[in-house]
Amino acid sequence: MEKTAYIVTAMLVALLLYSCANIGRPEGGPRDMDPPIFMGADPKPNALNVKKNKVELVFDEIVTLKDQQTKVVVSPVQKENPVIRAGGRKITVEFRDTMKPGTTYVVDFSNSIQDNNEGNPLEDFSYAFSTGDTIDTLAISGIVLHAHTLEPQQGVVVGVHSCLDDTAFTNVQLERIARTNSLGQFTLRNLRAGSYRVYALNDLDRNYRFSRNEDMAFMKEVIVPESHRATTMDTIFTQRNIVDTVVACEHTIFTPNDLLLNMFNEGYRAQYLKKNERPEDKKMLVTFAAFADTLPELRIIRPEKHASDWCRIERTERFDSIVYWITDSALIKCDSIITEMRYLKTDTNENLTMVTDTVPFILKNTYKKRMEQEAKKKEREEKEMQKQMERERKQLEKERKKEAKRRAKEERERRKHGLPPIDSTMVDSAGVVREAADTVVIDSTKYKKEAPRLGFGIGMSSTIDVDARARFSSTEPLDSVLQRGFHLYRFEEKDSVWNEIECDSVRLDHDYDPLNYGFDHEWVPGGQYRLVVDSLTVKGCYGLWNETLEQKFTVKSLEEYANLYLTITNAADTAFVELLDGSEKVVKTRQVVNGTAEILNIVPGNYYLRLINDTNGNGLWDTGNFGLGQLPEEAFYFPKVLKLKKNWDLEQSWNLFETPVDKQKPDAIKKNKPERKKVWETEEERNRKKKQGMNGDDEEDEMEDFGNKFYSGDKYSDFNRNNRR
Repeated sequence: MEKTAYIVTAMLVALLLYSCANIGRPEGGPRDMDPPIFMGADPKPNALNVKKNKVELVFDEIVTLKDQQTKVVVSPVQKENPVIRAGGRKITVEFRDTMKPGTTYVVDFSNSIQDNNEGNPLEDFSYAFSTGDTIDTLAISGIVLHAHTLEPQQGVVVGVHSCLDDTAFTNVQLERIARTNSLGQFTLRNLRAGSYRVYALNDLDRNYRFSRNEDMAFMKEVIVPESHRATTMDTIFTQRNIVDTVVACEHTIFTPNDLLLNMFNEGYRAQYLKKNERPEDKKMLVTFAAFADTLPELRIIRPEKHASDWCRIERTERFDSIVYWITDSALIKCDSIITEMRYLKTDTNENLTMVTDTVPFILKNTYKKRMEQEAKKKEREEKEMQKQMERERKQLEKERKKEAKRRAKEERERRKHGLPPIDSTMVDSAGVVREAADTVVIDSTKYKKEAPRLGFGIGMSSTIDVDARARFSSTEPLDSVLQRGFHLYRFEEKDSVWNEIECDSVRLDHDYDPLNYGFDHEWVPGGQYRLVVDSLTVKGCYGLWNETLEQKFTVKSLEEYANLYLTITNAADTAFVELLDGSEKVVKTRQVVNGTAEILNIVPGNYYLRLINDTNGNGLWDTGNFGLGQLPEEAFYFPKVLKLKKNWDLEQSWNLFETPVDKQKPDAIKKNKPERKKVWETEEERNRKKKQGMNGDDEEDEMEDFGNKFYSGDKYSDFNRNNRR
């Protein structure tokens, strides 16, 4: 009996240990769908005259911290980050800095606190206390979007300065901070009454001050936080975001709660000479770290003797990369070229100043060494050619002898039967048939290497768009272009002939790029063309000529395209529209004229629209400048995908202010996707979805819907008035 009791006891202990070692819900039990519940804190929330530097927060279950480094922020900004730990049902915050008197401290956890088992997050949780007799209670909220792409800016710092001087943002740490959530939304809590400047900052160096290479946003308006009591209809949702109950509640409304911060990067880069090299004897390459407005001044010091027009210049549009094509043969043969260069450089005060440097261009593989290498290569090629010729001669002799023997045998057979010879040259004067073959002579000209030709080609495929440009590319700058050497033919189906038509003048695509040429032509839709370039039509700067080129191609018919006609409301007079593909690459750009824009000959597919209010009329989106108080140019997105079909015209109206700015960009092309909330399903709901899927009626995961569906038209103060719970 005792033995049996011992065995039962041992089994119960083992079962208890097993259950303790496997934390989780019992099989078949209800799933934990609720976030942790805050039970209390020491000191209490909003406590006054707090002296201790350690805080303990208590919850109803075991909790953990997720993404603590990126989600948890403490205000005011601490010189030394507090130590924040989760252990059991508690979270402790230990401040390392000396506590400031009469100051409200806030620890904003966002949604980083979650239960240990299921990972249910506690949303928008923050804790505050004061070291003085009062606690600050005001709050402001809003959203941060990228000014050009309207992408929600996730996890960036939003902060305020009570000092209204703009220099505070660059010289002093932000006074109060928060971080944006996955939708780009933010709330700055426990602000003191007063006036503030509001900023957003992608704080790369974590010093809570603006550096010119960081993304930032600012508002020209001074913000004054306020609060008032109001009765609103509140909606209680189920865990699956389904409406449960609607009740009338009295709340404190904190304003402004609709701030919009458009984040941008000034594009600032310190200017300096990044690279100078001579990759080959005919090229000198110069690269700068930032854009410029003019070429640097370059003067050759050594060798002293050189032609005044010693180079041809290839560069980028903004002068940050320059190639000097050396055309002076004396300089080409010189292994070391020493130059004096005058250019703009950023000094220690971030000002551009003109400097003069001695800049060498050293050829790693010296000219003499390269000539020796080329001579050895030529010698190897000559020997290989002789070997090839000898191999061909022996092969031909072998074949000739074999053929001669066959013919000699045939002639002997004919002579034996008294028949006349087929080839009298095979029989000598005595009537004897010859056996030997004639000596073989090899044509050596076919083994000779062809004279070098200019690398010049036609850059067109066999099928082109109706608005395509005829393109040509060269491997070196050109010295001359003979226009009459270009010929354009169109195939006339009626007569089945190629008729030559007038060819437009071939010109550089850009004056800063001497390698790419082309011409525009009004192609006949569906037409067949042939483009011919005669040999000796273009000459490179090193004396090489092109060989004959020919390219046949067909122009697409108009039935293969779609056309889009836009009527746009509230666009600026200088606005332009960009047609974007699924990766947000600009496909076509059109100016808005009198509130309309036409985008023609579009390849069928799914597209998106972006409009830029082009303030300065330069045809580009321009960023802002904090120092000048200049905001970036406004951008708007059409909120839906445009499905354009072949041989189809679409007329579309677009009111820029009809959709809230945070709702404009379609989710399909958003790069910064919001966090998906967990949606717990019952077995009945899963079976229902499964049945719907079998019937071809797929149901998308439900996501929290932020914001109203109406927009007043004030983009900067009314993006989303009802998006706060």
